[in-house]
Amino acid sequence: MLWHKVQGAGGVGGLESWDFTTSNTAIADTPYTTIFAVDALDGPSDLTPAYDLFRFENSGAKMYVCDRTLDRIYQYSLSTSYDAISFSYDSLFRYVGGNTGLDNGFFMASDGSKLWVTDNATEEVDYYTLSTNFDISTATYSTTSTVVAAQDTVGRSCAVSSDGNTLWVSGGNDNQIMEFGFSTSFDMSTLSFTQESAWGGTDDFFITNSDGTKSWSWGFNSDRINHDTYSTGWDVSTRSTGTGATLSDMGISVTIADEVFGFQWNSDGTAAWIAAQSTTGPIFMFKLTYSTTAYDVSDLTWTAPASWTDISTNDWHIKFNNNGSKMFVLRDTGSQAVVREVPLSTAYDVTSAGTPVDSSDLTQTSSPKSFCFNAAGTKMFIAHISRHIYEYDLSTAFDVSTISYSGNSLDAGLLNEVLCFQMNSAGTEIYYNDGADGIGVIDLTTANTFSGGYTINSVYNGFVHSGQMFSPQFSPDGLRFVAWEVSGVNNTLNSWILSTPFDASTEGSKTSKSFSDHTGGVLGGDEITKAQINRNGTKGILRLDNAGFYTNFTLSE
Repeated sequence: MLWHKVQGAGGVGGLESWDFTTSNTAIADTPYTTIFAVDALDGPSDLTPAYDLFRFENSGAKMYVCDRTLDRIYQYSLSTSYDAISFSYDSLFRYVGGNTGLDNGFFMASDGSKLWVTDNATEEVDYYTLSTNFDISTATYSTTSTVVAAQDTVGRSCAVSSDGNTLWVSGGNDNQIMEFGFSTSFDMSTLSFTQESAWGGTDDFFITNSDGTKSWSWGFNSDRINHDTYSTGWDVSTRSTGTGATLSDMGISVTIADEVFGFQWNSDGTAAWIAAQSTTGPIFMFKLTYSTTAYDVSDLTWTAPASWTDISTNDWHIKFNNNGSKMFVLRDTGSQAVVREVPLSTAYDVTSAGTPVDSSDLTQTSSPKSFCFNAAGTKMFIAHISRHIYEYDLSTAFDVSTISYSGNSLDAGLLNEVLCFQMNSAGTEIYYNDGADGIGVIDLTTANTFSGGYTINSVYNGFVHSGQMFSPQFSPDGLRFVAWEVSGVNNTLNSWILSTPFDASTEGSKTSKSFSDHTGGVLGGDEITKAQINRNGTKGILRLDNAGFYTNFTLSE
């Protein structure tokens, strides 16, 4: 069972897990062993990933990440060798912008004592020495070589042989790999051009193995990793084109990522990490494993994390039945509403999803926005874009195959669209988000139905938050109000204490948990606009809009 975790402390009415505080670790663990958002790597400031993003040191205990805007190389420790998701930020970085700008690639010597940085603006290769091996903060600028500029106006990635006799630099203008020789090992002043070899495509960036007999390369806006071999190590003239593979070949859907930003092997070629981005989403890092042949990129595969991927951009809302054995998703088919019933063999666990069942077409609601059940599961209400709410009967509780329209509806009086709502356990009140971040209340004269009449009360707009409000809900006792706050890809889950149950105007202190700077998981670079928490306030399911799947999260243990 896989869960994101947000630790909580303190609570009201015994519902400790409806509370969480910014004093706790943002996310204490991650469910994903195969993917996480690069946004999660943020050090002292926001990270703008370089196109040749990251490197492991030779033991796999450290990872270095390049920021192309701030001209910094950040350092991370890995608790598991070569496992990028086990990172922790060392609070160490080296600013390299004083000598280069818009850095594209970097390379560290196998003993951690030397560093080379390429630049695509000045066509330079800068050389640094580290007074403490593998400690990026101790890197001291030594010298610069401009010999690349005579061969190509744009320098991308670089690599240096272990004996210090050969430098390779990829050219971004002519899409070639250039070879330079040191007449004195590692002495940049003795560097001179030797030869070059065209990639045969549009590749700009590359990595090599330690003996220079293999390279893996990729280009701007490319979804492919190419693999070349060299019959003589560190001699580009002996290059032969080998196998290659696209992200799709590796099992990574184009809806999740379609552009490569970096690639690295572990020590024995049995696994690799790839950084990749969707044109409409964040940059993710994926762990890939091989099937039969080490270091063969065409043999790498990514296994998607367990989740429910039956997702549509027209999914509008999520609900559970009372014990979490079913999840319901409101879907707009384009001509009417459909409620999809998804059985969960493990309560509130989307990874245990079974075969979904759809309701009949609910033609009254051609453009649905949200829905809710009564406590017994015998009534369902669906809000329409036209500010109507339609009432349905379920002859079998929480069974969408038994839905029928009751003939009752709320037809006037709402000032805005109803984006999310729920009913109290007595069935006498409906609480809704009015689309303008206000919380309104509808009183029902007769419990669980509009047939006896209703009263629409004033909307409360006092909640203070900086982004748009999504998926709000009250705890069952009404003493907590929880809502997601979304501003771009910065997601915050807020919880307010209410002194009067279900009365938003009695809000008190607020606790929050940010998902934009957490230490793992997918959430750092994705919008969370559809989510639902269980009745105990301990677990929930959310939709990752860009990644294209539903996943679990927890509020406490």
